Order: sequence, then C-alpha cells, then structure tokens
Amino acid sequence: MRNRKAFFSLVGVAAFASTSLVLVGPTASAFPAPDPPKVTICHRTNSVKNPYVKITVAESAVDGIGNSDHLSEHLGPVFDSSQSYPPPHNGDQWGDIIPPFNENGPGNDRPNTSLTLNWPAGQAIFNNDCNPVDFGTVVVKKVVEGTGADAATGYKIAIRCDIEGDNTLTEDVVLTAGESSDSFKVQTGSSCNASEDPFGLNAAFVSWVSDGPVTIVTDAESVVTITNTFAVTPVTPGAAQVSPATVAAAAVQVAPRTTG
Repeated sequence: MRNRKAFFSLVGVAAFASTSLVLVGPTASAFPAPDPPKVTICHRTNSVKNPYVKITVAESAVDGIGNSDHLSEHLGPVFDSSQSYPPPHNGDQWGDIIPPFNENGPGNDRPNTSLTLNWPAGQAIFNNDCNPVDFGTVVVKKVVEGTGADAATGYKIAIRCDIEGDNTLTEDVVLTAGESSDSFKVQTGSSCNASEDPFGLNAAFVSWVSDGPVTIVTDAESVVTITNTFAVTPVTPGAAQVSPATVAAAAVQVAPRTTG
C-alpha cells in the first residue's frame, strides 16, 4: 500500500510539473515585442542620374538625433535637374525628402509636423516613388464681362491640380478684373482647373465659368481663365431712377443766339 501511495505521489508531481511547463512555457513568446515604428522616405544618393532611393527606416532615424540621422545630416534642397552639382561630398548637394508621419507610430493621431524635410516641396518626387519629375507652370487669369461689375472687386479663386487623384497643387488667390495670378510650379501631366467662390458679389452677378482643365506640359506655362458675367448695373433701393431718354435730353446743348 505504501508503495502504491508513493507511486501515485510521483505521478501527481510529474503531472503538475508537466502542466506547469505547458502553462508557463509559451508565456515568453505569447506577447512578442512590437516592431519599431517605421517611416518611408526618399534618401538622397550622390548620383544626378538617380538622385533618390526609396527606403523605409525606423522613426528614430528621422527624429533629428544622432550622427547618422536623416533629418539632421542629409540636408539640402530638393533635387533639381536644371542645376549643376559639384562632385559628391563637396557641399551644395540636395537633401532627403521626409514626409509628415506620426511620431509615435502608425495609428497615432498626433502627427508631429515639425519632423519633415523638403516637404511639401518634394511631395511630387515622393509620390513618384522617389523618381525625379518634370515641371511646368500654371497661371489663372480673371476676365469680367458685363456692365454691372465693380472694378475694385476681388474675386476669390481656388486652383487645384492632380494626377490620378493625387493632389499636386493647391493654391487660393484673389484677383481683380483683368488680373492674372503668379505662376505656380506644378508637376508635368497634372490636370489643373480653377473654381470661384461668388459669395458677396453684387446683385448683377450672373455666372462664372472656367475654360479648364488644362494639362501641364514640361517647361511650359498653361493658363486657366475664369470669366464672370454681370448684367446691368444694379439699382440701389430707394434711389431715383433716370431713364435713358432723360439722360439723352439733358445732354443736348442749345447754341446761343447771336445778335446782328
């Protein structure tokens, strides 16, 4: 009997130990450490033929801290194919392109907009998989037709350009009749159009129309014209109205009589 008790005691200890191993064994790997947050950037090279390469790095590599940090060490403007660059490491080179990202990782709703480089200036290159892009320019012209417009009116116009849904330019301008906007640099192939906010225009306003969109061509200037149409000059409520016949009669001058 004593031997049977000893046997079952040993079996119980072994079973407990086995259960403990089953329970404890996987605990260390049940909650693996999360991957460090990462961000995709355009890393500058020393080749004018291939000025950028697309890489993904830890956020700690673009926080401006450390000797090899992209944000503090790979400085310079966006690569420009029209520029002549000195040999590598002689200065005056181009810099990395670092887009906005969430400092504390994906899913965090607190973007640190200060931790960027060459943004949005380099956005077109970034959107093109870090390959250089060509540029043209776009201008918006304001035309006003009809007699009811106020010459001093500033028309609020929004300029928008995109390539396959990716925005390449967003600008808001205020133009008077006959005025043109500044020339805006925009990626070749962009489709650009303009729209107007007519809020606040006088009662004689009829409509506005754009002749866009236009497609941007390399090293060329494209123009989008917005034309406003106004009717007759609006009459201020309560003001005396004078007919055209009365105005014409008042303009007739009677020659003075001469005496002989």
